[in-house]
Amino acid sequence: MNMFPDLITIINVVDKKGIKEYYYHVISGVLFENNSKYITKQYGVDSADSKVCYIPLKSMLEKYVDEITYKNLEDEAKAEYVTLKNGDYIVKGLVSSDIGVNDLRLYFNDVMKISSIDFMLRGNLQHFEVFGA
Repeated sequence: MNMFPDLITIINVVDKKGIKEYYYHVISGVLFENNSKYITKQYGVDSADSKVCYIPLKSMLEKYVDEITYKNLEDEAKAEYVTLKNGDYIVKGLVSSDIGVNDLRLYFNDVMKISSIDFMLRGNLQHFEVFGA
């Protein structure tokens, strides 16, 4: 069994003067974890769900660019490269560009909007730890 058995789709969101464009990138060899937890409070229960995706750099080595480089790419090149930034989406599974971001949760159980990224780009296993809800 592979340590990183999952396939994900990263959806980069690009805001062009109020009009959003979406670029879909399929990445394999990652680990997507969806943890469902609940916190009991005095007057009920709150959800404490968390999602984290571990993405080895080698899984996207030829496609990855940092956020600033991605922002400065020509529109045609954005389809060829991928970045990780707050507000982008990660979906466990293969997502067709026919499915809009507003409908992702209708078709997939494991969808997260990126809220933070840890860049672990040192040592033997260079990777990204991506967190979201």
